[in-house]
Amino acid sequence: MAASKFLGYKNINQVNNYVRDHPGYFPDPDVVEEMGTPERPYRKLLWRVQTLLDWKAARPGSGRYLTSERPAKALPAVPVDGDPDELLGATQAAALLGYKTVGSFSSSLAQGNLPLLQTPDALTEKGGRRRWTRKRILEQAAERRSRK
Repeated sequence: MAASKFLGYKNINQVNNYVRDHPGYFPDPDVVEEMGTPERPYRKLLWRVQTLLDWKAARPGSGRYLTSERPAKALPAVPVDGDPDELLGATQAAALLGYKTVGSFSSSLAQGNLPLLQTPDALTEKGGRRRWTRKRILEQAAERRSRK
């Protein structure tokens, strides 16, 4: 609710809707608080102001193009021949899969176009960000190439 207000959405549940209905579109929360009772547990998702500002500045979708002419950040060069069990984040996965931006990778993941990556291999302790092994990412890349 506070994140929606901070971002200026009229619907105070907009961020919750993004998180629930469009996985990968909105950044993962920086903090997840487990709340409630054992019978009725719930989670409180919290984002740092800088996380929200960074997302807003480079958000995928129409809002970015209406407010800014800045190009998306270039993805890093990620070696294919690294440790196959190394855990990589969305930025590295996007680069290995040939996407131009992390946003396009996240969108494709959310749409179900990357079935081998639907379930992450790990979540970071701080913030719960998704991680996949280099091996699974490269398997997904090979599958994508074979479909073209």
